Amino acid sequence: MGAAGAKELLLSMAGKFEVSQIYNLLRPAYPKVFWRYSVHDSAVYPKHRFIGHLAVQMRLPTVDSLVQRGFSWINRCALCEAAQETHQHLFFECTWSAALWTRIQSFFSFATHSNELASVLAWFHSHNRGSSWIKKRKRSALLSVIYQIWQERNHRIFRSQDRSIDVVSQLVISQVTLRMSFCSLGLDEATILRHMY
Repeated sequence: MGAAGAKELLLSMAGKFEVSQIYNLLRPAYPKVFWRYSVHDSAVYPKHRFIGHLAVQMRLPTVDSLVQRGFSWINRCALCEAAQETHQHLFFECTWSAALWTRIQSFFSFATHSNELASVLAWFHSHNRGSSWIKKRKRSALLSVIYQIWQERNHRIFRSQDRSIDVVSQLVISQVTLRMSFCSLGLDEATILRHMY
């Protein structure tokens, strides 16, 4: 809808004006994706949602994508150093990532039986929908694992630091537990940040 159409709509409303109506008319219509509830759950830390959103769309700058863009980089997985780094390898085929997934799935009692992010999110969409505390906790764990795998990869490449599976799995568990505690108390992001620092 152009400016003229919006103006006509405003005139026809005769005093019943809501900004949300104009916003909905002017914004592009994006198709709804099945994974939106798993990735954009309010019980998940915003930074985990952001990385999860990029990961599910395969838009994280993994080495294979950097090489395709013309960057000169040795394509080797920073976590296992045994294969080339792709989204698929980094998050599921890598032995380090697979070991982390096994620990977290065992602790939070979910098993997706898949080695592809889109399939995992599809499983969550069909088996883990709803707003119960347990389901939100599992979605938070899913996105926390994705985030921590990406963080570990970056720490090894850019800081020459590595953490063990034990350390990272405990970090995921504590992050999810803390987040769910704040959410159950009804605290917002600003309150959470004030309590953290």
